[in-house]
Amino acid sequence: MRVNREIYNIEGPNKKIVLISDIHFYPKYNLKRFNLLYKNIKLEKPDYICIAGDLLDQAYVSNTKEINHFYAFIEKLATISEVLLVLGNHDYKNSDGHKITKATQTNLIKVLSSFNNVHVLEQSIYCDKGICFYGYNPTFEYYCTKEKDKAKMIADFQKKMPLVKDKYNVLLIHTPLGLKDIYDDISLSNYHLVLSGHTHGGLVPSFIKGNRGLIDPCRGFFPKYVRGHYRYQKTDFVISSGVIKFSNTSGIFEYFNDIFPMTITIINLKSKKKPKNA
Repeated sequence: MRVNREIYNIEGPNKKIVLISDIHFYPKYNLKRFNLLYKNIKLEKPDYICIAGDLLDQAYVSNTKEINHFYAFIEKLATISEVLLVLGNHDYKNSDGHKITKATQTNLIKVLSSFNNVHVLEQSIYCDKGICFYGYNPTFEYYCTKEKDKAKMIADFQKKMPLVKDKYNVLLIHTPLGLKDIYDDISLSNYHLVLSGHTHGGLVPSFIKGNRGLIDPCRGFFPKYVRGHYRYQKTDFVISSGVIKFSNTSGIFEYFNDIFPMTITIINLKSKKKPKNA
């Protein structure tokens, strides 16, 4: 079990963000992952810890006794710094064979929000010292049916995500898929930084550089913009490769997880130094 650190230096307000995603916790989860993640994140001394969704492998996990292990991990992270998180599509779905049902997560959100320094950003905002974090969760149908549900998502986003002026604006959204295509429609140019997960790094080993993957969660091959850092127009996009690559629902593929290291993404926001005598 290993940890891979991805480091990106981006112009911003002299803050450090640690980004993780796709924990996919379930009752038989290897809890050593939590200990290793905690130790590595603590060493970074971040100002903020962002978690970009898919906390759980399926929605039912929030009703198991084992969920307390996950809660303990999040509460422990919050002793390091502020924790800001959004939920992902796996947090809301249950699978039974080929049948998928949507669940509510009122209790999960309530418990997480009760912890000190933990902020669940479900269509909401957290501002602190010149920086604002916006959390948006697309409709459940948006995942893998982007074209069908795109108009609804655009209208919903515009309605629920008012911006605060004169701040460094960070958008936390589980899926990065399709954002570039609707960049102008949802005015992403107003966000300085967009943080996502969901794509599991396109299942590409960390030593291979670039933004292209082998496959995306919708089973598209060789997708663009599914990992790492890229800049589009006025906005920086950073996509976490995830804590794990294969969820428990992927069956036998889950046993390949230890081939891939867990990814911790470090984002150093640094302001440009003004030249002397300017």
